[in-house]
Amino acid sequence: MEHQFLKELAEKSFAALDLQLYIDTHPDDAAAIARYNESVRALSRLQAEYEKTIGPLYSFVSPSADTRFTWVDTAWPWEND
Repeated sequence: MEHQFLKELAEKSFAALDLQLYIDTHPDDAAAIARYNESVRALSRLQAEYEKTIGPLYSFVSPSADTRFTWVDTAWPWEND
């Protein structure tokens, strides 16, 4: 399940980045902008679902208690099956 999540995250990230690069050179392409916006929303939804189901994707965006850095209390990515 985690592998499928990560594969889909990579695909959606690539699509969003590819569209962003295209829009850099075609800033008036409304259709591309709409596809980009939907791509970013889909990526955001998938990231939220991943983090709800499996855990945080990045250590620097996860809140931690003021007295203990809890990121180290969870399994490392290579420890998950």
